[in-house]
Amino acid sequence: MSVLTNGLRIIQVPQEWQSIAVGVVILVAVYIDIVRKRS
Repeated sequence: MSVLTNGLRIIQVPQEWQSIAVGVVILVAVYIDIVRKRS
């Protein structure tokens, strides 16, 4: 998560969009984990 946040800061993405990006990454990770556990 730190790498993502730092990368977004480097390319000067606004703070609001950084929060959204981190939230999306967390949701995708949770979804992938749920799908993996079903198999």
